[in-house]
Amino acid sequence: MAKEWLTLREASELLGIHPSTLRRWSDDGKIPFVRTPGGHRRFHRRALEAYIQGGPPKAEAGPPVPSPDESTPPWTEAFDERQRARVRELGQRLLGLLLQHIAGQGDDRRHLREGRQVGRAYGETIGQTGLSLLEVVEAFLFFRSQIMEMAFQTPSFPRPGDEAERRHLHARIDRFLNQVLLGTIEGYEQATGRRHSSPRG
Repeated sequence: MAKEWLTLREASELLGIHPSTLRRWSDDGKIPFVRTPGGHRRFHRRALEAYIQGGPPKAEAGPPVPSPDESTPPWTEAFDERQRARVRELGQRLLGLLLQHIAGQGDDRRHLREGRQVGRAYGETIGQTGLSLLEVVEAFLFFRSQIMEMAFQTPSFPRPGDEAERRHLHARIDRFLNQVLLGTIEGYEQATGRRHSSPRG
């Protein structure tokens, strides 16, 4: 089954144009698109095919989903424009930290510490929306998948040659993003005044 929602790169390849051209056309309103909570453009296949066939692209080519092949998560509606901009800013910062960490550039402890700080800022932003803790985790998982998608498309992202190297890479990624998740929950609790005590053995 063909993928319905395409990234900027996938959509530009379908149209046979450069991504910067598609970005300009979409900014000019020639081709409709939606943005994910992380700020990435998504283009509906039917709108692109209509453009190829010479018909006017339909603004209602499909439901305004934040990512391809998924329904709109309810929590996406909780973010206002300022919060969306903040999430995009944090995403760019987190991407840079992640790429430095997995490349072994600099101090691992600093990367983990700063990743947790970014998570706290992310959690504080989400805490201002009134979302539940479950929705916070759902939003984090979505945010994580967006970060990993961007990282994988980066030329500097390592391509391990054997299984041992792959396991080592995944372990470094997990360690970093686990700190981000812990920071996210900390920031959420701080913003909402909620504190969940840990059971003591």
